[in-house]
Amino acid sequence: MEHNLELISIIKYNHFAVNKNLENIDQQYSLREPESGGNSINWVLGHIVLNRDGVLKLLGCKKMCDKNMKKIYMKASHIRENKKSVTIKRILRMFNDSQEEITKSLSVLDPEENKETVLNIAGYAFHESYHAGQLGILRRIIGKRGKLKFE
Repeated sequence: MEHNLELISIIKYNHFAVNKNLENIDQQYSLREPESGGNSINWVLGHIVLNRDGVLKLLGCKKMCDKNMKKIYMKASHIRENKKSVTIKRILRMFNDSQEEITKSLSVLDPEENKETVLNIAGYAFHESYHAGQLGILRRIIGKRGKLKFE
């Protein structure tokens, strides 16, 4: 029996949105910051991957991020202050690699026996959705056309 279909669906939609919003975004574009302030695409995606580490931990899976990545992409951090970033290609690969592990682990996690874990993962999924939406806005701010159109 497959469990947590709603959460899996949200994570799949986020995966689709993130990948669409990152089409044709290279390292240089990923580091551009909005003139009015805010984070770059690179930071937002790195933050999403760091967020996924929290999900992986709750699911008993191996985490992806090292201490350096945590330092760069944690809440209230800033790439400019750290003077380094991870390449957008590497971060996206990490994000995509986590997709199957999270989906597989969620599908066998009994929600009745793991209510608190499932609720915590729902919070992480909401957080990820928030940032996935930011990527679409940031894409336009840096001069790229939007990739998601819903009719």
